[in-house]
Amino acid sequence: MAVDTSLLGARPTLFAFLILLGGFVANFLRKFYRKRGIFRSLRKQELPMLPWSPFTGHILALGNALSKLPPDIHGHWFPDALRRANPDLPPVYYLDLWPVQRQMLIVGSPDACYQMTQEHPLPKCESVGQYIHPLVGPKNLLTMEGQDWKYWRGIFNPGFNVGHLMTLVPRIVEDTLTYCDILREHATKGDTFQLEEVTTKLTVDIIGKLVL
Repeated sequence: MAVDTSLLGARPTLFAFLILLGGFVANFLRKFYRKRGIFRSLRKQELPMLPWSPFTGHILALGNALSKLPPDIHGHWFPDALRRANPDLPPVYYLDLWPVQRQMLIVGSPDACYQMTQEHPLPKCESVGQYIHPLVGPKNLLTMEGQDWKYWRGIFNPGFNVGHLMTLVPRIVEDTLTYCDILREHATKGDTFQLEEVTTKLTVDIIGKLVL
C-alpha cells in the first residue's frame, strides 16, 4: 500500500506553526489586558477622556470623528477633531488607540505644555528617536535630555539672538512672498492641493538660505 510521505512531513511543520501562533495570541492578549488596564485605572480616577470601551478603547470614537473629515487630513488634526466632536472634552485628555497607535496624553493647552516641557520637563517620547537616530545619530538636540541638551543648546544660542535674527528677516520675507504667490495661484484655480508639501518646501528653502 502506498503512503503519501508529504503528509507525515507536514505535521511537524503544522504543529510548529500552531505553537508560534498560540504564542503570538497569548502575548497579544497579555499586552491587551495590561494596556487596557492602564486606562481602566485612569477611568476609575475620573481623569478626562472620551467615552471608553475596554475592547476598542477610543478607536471607534476617533473613527466617528474622522468620518466627517477629508480622508487625506493630516494626523496633527486628529486631536482637535476629537475636541470639536466632543465640546465637553478639556484641552488635556487621555487617548487610547492601542494597538493601532500608542496610548497618549493629548495636550492642547499652552500652560500645560510649558509645565511639561520647561517647568517640570518630562522625558521625550522614544518614538522620536526611532525616526531621528538613523538620520543624525543618538546625539542630537531633538532627543537629548537634561544637562546634555542644555549644554549643546547653549552653543546654538548666538544663532537665535534677536539682533542676528532681525538681519535674516528680508530673506525670510522673500521666500514667504513666493509661498503666498503659490497659495494665491491655487486659490484662483480653486483646486485641491497638499498644503503640507508646499509648506515643507518653504521651510527647506528658508533653512537652506539661513544655514548655508
